[in-house]
Parts: sequence; structure tokens; C-alpha cells
Amino acid sequence: MKKYTDECKEQDKELDFEQIKALEKSFDAIIMKGKGENPPPLNPEKQEKRGKNPKTKARNLLDRFIEDKEKILKFLYDLRVPFDNNQAGRDIRMMKLQQKISGTFRNIRGA
Repeated sequence: MKKYTDECKEQDKELDFEQIKALEKSFDAIIMKGKGENPPPLNPEKQEKRGKNPKTKARNLLDRFIEDKEKILKFLYDLRVPFDNNQAGRDIRMMKLQQKISGTFRNIRGA
């Protein structure tokens, strides 16, 4: 998906609806495979206790991919959206480092 969007950006061409649908199908197939390999927990001994059965970290991640599919694939529909948010992290890194070194600007003297 990233390779396809990068090619479209480089060549200044429009996104192909059929190609996007094919990529979405591929995404869905990977999710279905993940569902098969990470089934929801079925712990009969836990059913007597209150609350939900605990899920594995892999299953939680899979559920997030299912729930947030549109947000995850936003870069595929809109070429202005970056694939990752590394630039946002880089933008705030120096400010965070300065806060860490100087005592987080909590008082006038620290500022």
C-alpha cells in the first residue's frame, strides 16, 4: 500500500479505485488470517469470575486493526496524509528534551 501511494505521489497521478479495493481486500485477508491464528479467549474456569476473559496482546492489536481500519488506511485514500507520524514525533522531541533537562519549566526560575 505504501509503495503504491509513493508511486502515485512521485508520478502525480490519481489513485485508482480498483487498485485501492484490491489493496483493501489484501488487508482484510491478512486480518482474517490473524483472526484464525489468534482466536478470542475461551477459558471455562474464568467464566465463574466477574469481568471479561483476558485477551492476548496480539488479539488486542488485531481488534484495534479491525475497529480502526479507516484511520489506519487513511493514507491510502488521501495522498496528503503521511504513512507514518514520525515527523510529528521529531517536531516535539527537542521540546521534550529541553523540558527534561531544565526541570520541565514548572516555575519562573526554571523557565
